[in-house]
Amino acid sequence: MIRMPRNRKIDEIRSVDLFSSCTDAELREVARLCDTVDLAAGAVLTRAGRRTRAFLVIVDGETFEGHGPGDHVGEHELLTDTPADETVVTATTLRVLAFESRTFATLLQRVPVVAVKLLREYADAFEAADEAETLERAVA
Repeated sequence: MIRMPRNRKIDEIRSVDLFSSCTDAELREVARLCDTVDLAAGAVLTRAGRRTRAFLVIVDGETFEGHGPGDHVGEHELLTDTPADETVVTATTLRVLAFESRTFATLLQRVPVVAVKLLREYADAFEAADEAETLERAVA
């Protein structure tokens, strides 16, 4: 875990789309709830079939699965209390904002704009999956 000056941490949080609509007070709450962690290339963020213990928001770097800055992993598993669907491995050094399971729940309660953005992302993903399924049936 890296300890950095709070203003720098808040600036880093603000640069992530998920938190871009947060007020200054909400950004301070986010900064209080998360740890900034640097991970080496080859680190496993989630392992398929295993429980996830954290919500990770990528600030810098990439994974082999195509996740990059602004993407996040672990929220689905924490929200549904299910094991991870995929193994996610860092391809480069990765900087993440890490929220343990309890602080993730607190984040959603105390910073509702984040909960709303996550819900919109899920709605968009479900809509895209539904459209793909409809197209697949039409082609078949």
